[in-house]
Amino acid sequence: MDNQDRLQDAIDKSQDSFDKQLVAISSGALAVSVGLANNVVELTSAKFQFVIVLAWVLLLGGLVLSLYSHLYSTEKLRKTLKNLAKCENEELSYPELNLIIDKQNSKIETINISNFFIVILGIASFVFFLILNIF
Repeated sequence: MDNQDRLQDAIDKSQDSFDKQLVAISSGALAVSVGLANNVVELTSAKFQFVIVLAWVLLLGGLVLSLYSHLYSTEKLRKTLKNLAKCENEELSYPELNLIIDKQNSKIETINISNFFIVILGIASFVFFLILNIF
């Protein structure tokens, strides 16, 4: 295994770990926020109820976006395998394949960065809701 393969393996492991952690944080925050909101604040009489709804929508959106990112990545990996076969048959050049892969990776990175901020906003919205209703 050369250095480039090792680096790619490290990138893949890091991405996989990021995805798992983001799903765990999103789902955990969603579960905790539902339980805690009901125990700490009387939701029917809470101030700014839209903030807790926003928090839940953001956290749920983070989970859905994580699943979409996974499905999109899997689909693009399958397509890359087909394109690699095209390169071997000289139907597609390797520089063209690299451009396709770079474009796909850019979209995945954009989805993941967006997802990160959506989850952070969801958690922040929940904390803000608690602050508004406890103090």
